[in-house]
Amino acid sequence: MELCGECSMLKQRLRRVNDHYVRLIFEQDRMTRDGNTRTGDFENVMQEAQNRLISAGLELLAHQKSHEALSRPKTRTAGQL
Repeated sequence: MELCGECSMLKQRLRRVNDHYVRLIFEQDRMTRDGNTRTGDFENVMQEAQNRLISAGLELLAHQKSHEALSRPKTRTAGQL
């Protein structure tokens, strides 16, 4: 499948969002090791980051499926035969 400009943009967005989420996981680990008990706000940030990650992945998947649909050969229906 050939990449279009939107594919590249969506893949880049997914990488950026994923990198951010991974950094938050490391930060959460550090906070836990340091005994920081004020993680309530941080958990909200983690949830938002996770939601953005899921959204970015779903957008890319939907876009790639549109490429697949466009590249499929047209099939004839029984009425067209």
